[in-house]
Amino acid sequence: MLPVVDNVFTPIEMADKVLKWFCMDIRNVLNETLEDERNRANRRYLRWVDIGVPIVDWDNRLNSSDFLFYLPLILDKLVKDMFITKFKDIDINGHEIEVYSQNIEGILFSAKGGYSGEITRNAIQIRNANRKDWLIIIGTWLAGGGSILLCVVELIKHYSWEACY
Repeated sequence: MLPVVDNVFTPIEMADKVLKWFCMDIRNVLNETLEDERNRANRRYLRWVDIGVPIVDWDNRLNSSDFLFYLPLILDKLVKDMFITKFKDIDINGHEIEVYSQNIEGILFSAKGGYSGEITRNAIQIRNANRKDWLIIIGTWLAGGGSILLCVVELIKHYSWEACY
């Protein structure tokens, strides 16, 4: 294991990294040191303690005390948002354990940029909504100004014609 480094990721970026790792092809992610054969064969048998080391091996910049602190919280957030699935299983010794699985919602969300992409998309939507609001305000003022100008022109035409007769 590499020495612990200063954290270079925010918690949101860490969550994106964990989700991206979950959504990768299982054959490219798990190392061969996992003891249980079905752990290598099927992602759904991963316990949270089995997740940290392969993720850090995949991106050693995650090797920080912050990541170790946030990992269980990140997994809970991903489960709550239904981007990964958590369920109970029985290990080879007959003990009940909690395990995690990738799911299609997580794969699609990760493909769209994860939480960082969602923040960017929301910021763009807010900016576009504000732009539309300003356009409506400006258009309303222009329409109001135009109608006032039209009334003034009509009044001038009306009174200037009366003065001619």
